[in-house]
Amino acid sequence: MRAVEIADNNESAGNPRMDMRQSPPDRLRHEAAWFRPLGVKGMMSVSMLRKIAFYGLSAAAIVAFACFVQMGEKIFPSASLSANVASESDFGRESVVFLDDFDAAKDQAAKENKPVMLFFMSQRCKHSVNMLNGAFSSPKVENLTKQFVCVQIEVNDPKNEELCDQFDVVSTPTVQFIAVNGDPLQRVTSEQSGAELAAQMQAALTSIAWRAARAESKVMLR
Repeated sequence: MRAVEIADNNESAGNPRMDMRQSPPDRLRHEAAWFRPLGVKGMMSVSMLRKIAFYGLSAAAIVAFACFVQMGEKIFPSASLSANVASESDFGRESVVFLDDFDAAKDQAAKENKPVMLFFMSQRCKHSVNMLNGAFSSPKVENLTKQFVCVQIEVNDPKNEELCDQFDVVSTPTVQFIAVNGDPLQRVTSEQSGAELAAQMQAALTSIAWRAARAESKVMLR
């Protein structure tokens, strides 16, 4: 009896909460009365409303993400655009300067007190072309070439046949380092990456410095 009195008091106070003592048809009519002010026609369950809300929020999230991506492309250029900008900026970068005459290179090396780096290559050799466009385009290699007199020798040119025989060039690409006094240093007979070629160039400079120090020490001991 106490539960009945509490329920009656709730109804008399205008409490819209559904009475659990109602029959199933009365409950459905009571639930529909809740949805009618929202413009929902007919009977609709709470689970259906949840699905509608979920799909609505998902669609809104997709639209918001698409707008965010579009705004991001305007603010931050795409990777391809960045690559194009980087390649355009490389045009102003100093590239490796090659001579094509060994005698002229020796004269210049003597005047500037620099070693010589001979690059024996062939335009028909893909490894030579890859190295010319790859390793010699490395910023570190380009910086180190300033300490050398660089010579590019086309092995298929008849005028270079004697030079190739002099340094026993049998394959391309071949890189031959020569000291200032004309002594041959180490050589490389395979395609090199930028890092590998830079290491070889640095090793040649170290060898030249060591030879100069040893020669100076001999003079001092006399």
